[in-house]
Amino acid sequence: MATVNQLLDQLQARGYGFDLDSVQTQLLESAYNRILNSRRWTFLDTTETVQLPAGQSNIDLAIDLTGDVRFLDAVRFDDYDDPRFLPYQQFMHDSQDGSTGIPRLWTVRNGEVLFHPTPTVTLDVSIDYNERPDALSSLNPSVDEIALPDPYDELVVLGAIKEMAFRERDWDARAVAQQDYNLLLAECMSEHGMEQRQTSRSVVNSGFFDPFEVEVYEEVI
Repeated sequence: MATVNQLLDQLQARGYGFDLDSVQTQLLESAYNRILNSRRWTFLDTTETVQLPAGQSNIDLAIDLTGDVRFLDAVRFDDYDDPRFLPYQQFMHDSQDGSTGIPRLWTVRNGEVLFHPTPTVTLDVSIDYNERPDALSSLNPSVDEIALPDPYDELVVLGAIKEMAFRERDWDARAVAQQDYNLLLAECMSEHGMEQRQTSRSVVNSGFFDPFEVEVYEEVI
């Protein structure tokens, strides 16, 4: 993985050093976002375990997890049978009895995971999700690394070169960059890409799909 400064060095080493660093960083960020949004990437899949205290029936994803959740796959209990996912309306219909115990059901709404019944003991809850990386412009350029693993961080540089060559009307350079980009992107998709929004396990365990969290996928090739 590369830092922003390393990406800038690669860009400038290819002869694109006349723009301000701020302009180059904008182009790198645009390319980075296009790549991340083009597919669901397995290198962004992660699992965190958090505690659900007795008497509390919700987990706030933004507060209780260290990562920013892009797709939520599965919710599992470490010491008890896993709860079953229900769509929100069905969950609300089935959770009106006010019962307590080990939760059997879960759903998600407005960034919160909701459980029923309300637990009577503190539970260790493992949450499988696909993370949304920090924006490239928010990273410390000399320290923080982008999310793309080696050697695919070069895609960000090639994506920026395509745009810069287009702006300069350098069609030959753009064609070469596009060809290199397509080949490397295909390799990255083969190794790390997922066209579906969920893993096979998540379909079995939860079937989670939140219409309030729909992602817009942009074709890259």
